Amino acid sequence: MNRINLALFSAAFTDWVRETWPERPELIAIDGKTSRRSHDRAAGRAPLHLVSAFATTGRLVLGQEAVPDKASETTAIPALVERLAEKDGPKGALVTIDAVATHPAIAATIRAAGADYLLALKANQPTLRAEVESLFAEAAPDGFETVTEHDKGHGRLEQRSVSVAREVDWLEGPRRFPGEARLPDVACLVRVVSRVETKERCRGETRYYVSSAPLTAARGRSGARALGDREQPALGARRGVCRGSVPPAQGARGAQHGGGAPLRDQPGARRA
Repeated sequence: MNRINLALFSAAFTDWVRETWPERPELIAIDGKTSRRSHDRAAGRAPLHLVSAFATTGRLVLGQEAVPDKASETTAIPALVERLAEKDGPKGALVTIDAVATHPAIAATIRAAGADYLLALKANQPTLRAEVESLFAEAAPDGFETVTEHDKGHGRLEQRSVSVAREVDWLEGPRRFPGEARLPDVACLVRVVSRVETKERCRGETRYYVSSAPLTAARGRSGARALGDREQPALGARRGVCRGSVPPAQGARGAQHGGGAPLRDQPGARRA
């Protein structure tokens, strides 16, 4: 195994995937994971960290790229996208990545590959995230498209509301401070408000995304779900946790954090 040319093997694997599954992927989720027990403390070898491109509808790994030692995923993601771009692999697809990739260079690489991006906004982009958060909080409800879905299973109820704002001209103005990051071809902004309720507690969370595709609320929901299901809630995500029923006094603040009225009837509650 040590004699295998890793670059050659990676290229051969990608070609094999294309031959096995020639259909173009509609949705690609890129995510990084560290392999368990792949480190060697005695030899001073760090654990193996891989960035993978996963076709969510086909349930197939399209390619992987190892993150170099003492480097971050931002160095491996462009290389992976460029390799997938050979023979127009991701052309026309929506590529979703966590906030670590919300960077102009990575967004430009995805656009150069003929694909669109859906990137998460978290604490690593505090100014842009705050502005997007204010946009959804202050705009009239009819100013953006919204779709809501409910899921029930495994002893829990989930409500997910996805809103899409397409008024993004204000992002194209002059830079307000030196070095302000500008993502290319921004077409819409997405907000996902989710609430999950079990017998013991309820949990709310709000996430924000930016995309180069003019998404509908339904497609924004699919893209955000593909990314959200493969990541853990991270710093900067709006979260609120309540145990039991939600007191009426918390209604206004709970709405900001995905709270509000419980999704299921509470013990002892009277029906109107």
